[in-house]
Amino acid sequence: MKRIHLLLLALLALFAGAPFRAAAEDTFRDRVVIIPVGEDSLTSKQSFGFMNRILKRAQEEQARAVVFDLNTPGGLAWETSEMMMKSIQPLTIPTYAYVNPRAMSAGALISAACDKIYMAPVSSIGAAGIITSSGEEMDPVMRKKAESAFWAFTRSVVTEKGYRPEVVKAMMIPSDQDQQFGPVKLEKGALLTLTGKEAAARLEDGRPLLAQGTASSVTDLLTQEKVNAPVVTAEPTAFERIGLWIAWASPILILLGECDRHPEREPEIMDTLERHVRLFYQTFQRKPLEGGGAHD
Repeated sequence: MKRIHLLLLALLALFAGAPFRAAAEDTFRDRVVIIPVGEDSLTSKQSFGFMNRILKRAQEEQARAVVFDLNTPGGLAWETSEMMMKSIQPLTIPTYAYVNPRAMSAGALISAACDKIYMAPVSSIGAAGIITSSGEEMDPVMRKKAESAFWAFTRSVVTEKGYRPEVVKAMMIPSDQDQQFGPVKLEKGALLTLTGKEAAARLEDGRPLLAQGTASSVTDLLTQEKVNAPVVTAEPTAFERIGLWIAWASPILILLGECDRHPEREPEIMDTLERHVRLFYQTFQRKPLEGGGAHD
């Protein structure tokens, strides 16, 4: 247990200055704004506040386009719906989702709120069923109410964007019958998840099942869309970094409490702590920690 506390102190000392470095607020005018959506980007209200601010700036400063660079398992349902309806849908500048390599759950819904979706060559999108924050099974009546409400706003957004609403619905709500979506057969009771190739498949009407196509990178996406403009990656301000840092630090304290209560789980908790710290470092330092994998 002592070594966990020592490790924690060392890591906090290493990263303590990261949240306080102010990001340069370059103008977005005539630029392509990249919004990275990583593993934990959709799990805190602070992250949504940052993304909503960036979208507002992009509109006000007339950015050339906005690209969501997605690699996420999902996140908060209510905040996702708010961003879809109030921040993404009203934009008059082009919006693109680049699934790189996964946009699951809330990430799939954000993708479907954009004007066009592009998939990395090896990628997946879907499985957007509603779950509780604790992961527990919902009461059947509450589930029906939640699914009805979320499908209503999602349907209005995806229909406006020109997507096939039945495809997005199959990602959110399981059917009591087998379904066929282009080359994909979906068994009853299952949620739809598409590979990059499946999502970009053209059906008999000439339209894609979901995604406009595949792209090897954001640069490739912009080339295919004939968008020739400088690219800037959105960065949080100093105060936003403080809020994000607090949101990231809280789980560490929870993990330490779990280790105190269940010392037999120390190896498992150490592994979880290490993964969390690596994600923390990548978020604020924009590069992988030594020994970790790279993150595009």
